[in-house]
Amino acid sequence: MSTEVRMPLMGEGVNEATVTTWLKNKGEKVEKDEPLLEVSTDKVDTEIPSPVTGFVLEKLAEVGEVIEVDQVIAHLGSSPDDKVTNSEKASGKSKLPEDQKSFSFSPSNQSFQPSSGGFISPMPVQTAGAVRSSPLVRKVAKEHGVDLRLVRGTGLHGRITKPDLDIYMSGVDSSRIPSIDAASESHARSSFAPDDNLFRQKVSVRDGRETLEGVEVERQTMPKMRKSIAEHMLRSVRVSPHVTTTIEIDLNNIVKFRDSNKESFQKENGCKLTFTPFFIEAAVTAIKKDVMLNCSVDGFDVLLKKDINIGCAVALEDGLIVPVIKKTNNMNLSQIATSLND
Repeated sequence: MSTEVRMPLMGEGVNEATVTTWLKNKGEKVEKDEPLLEVSTDKVDTEIPSPVTGFVLEKLAEVGEVIEVDQVIAHLGSSPDDKVTNSEKASGKSKLPEDQKSFSFSPSNQSFQPSSGGFISPMPVQTAGAVRSSPLVRKVAKEHGVDLRLVRGTGLHGRITKPDLDIYMSGVDSSRIPSIDAASESHARSSFAPDDNLFRQKVSVRDGRETLEGVEVERQTMPKMRKSIAEHMLRSVRVSPHVTTTIEIDLNNIVKFRDSNKESFQKENGCKLTFTPFFIEAAVTAIKKDVMLNCSVDGFDVLLKKDINIGCAVALEDGLIVPVIKKTNNMNLSQIATSLND
């Protein structure tokens, strides 16, 4: 009997990863919890450990291949001569739950006809990515046996809201209801399209050389980290247009406080007291006073967040990462400073 190795969930919002390195070859033994392969996501590069002790019978993903969460990526056996017994050997994809298989697609009328009764959606299902919805929507859908892939979301980037689900279950033609993000409906499941003219430069090619505004350029492919940075920066501008205001503040008292406490702080906490924790604490104080600064728009609803999580950009040699300090609303200055250092 072989054992499946599936791609684990690496964090909220992480639906896929890219295989970067296999650490074990076919036929090679691997111990339980020993790293089997390395993968890269938008947020982290990490090792996937083996769930059991055994031998690698089959690897179902090549280096450079994108794999989805819960996809079968390898089979392990108790000996190198074991046979793969699972029916998923050919594709490596995870099986859909039984309650998600009871529909068929009819190209003629572009609608899904449930084979065992139920609701009919006027929109074809989109399976390019995870279904965007709130926990409440998923709970109600589960209670009523509704496959959310059949529901047309009118929220930002195709997000399914509670009214969308109510409309779907009432049988109203939701295709007539305008989407919040109608301008980018075709990208509802992927907010970043590098081939979109919005992100393309107008370059000229002459004698095999590219020029931009009369200046010769050399084209280079971005490494994965820079692709992720570009995607997140552009997505951020799309979903939350930026507004900047600048004011001048006298920081003399903070400078004096830091100068008089930095040595004792380092001895007590094992890290330096920089100015950044003061700025974080100031931001947290402001957000506590005006909770609307810490919210997200979900269709025509506003989601007020109970925790204040602060992301801090950190420059690396070949890119940028943004670690998040969580629940800063429960921290004092010292705790913020040590968390930032960590």
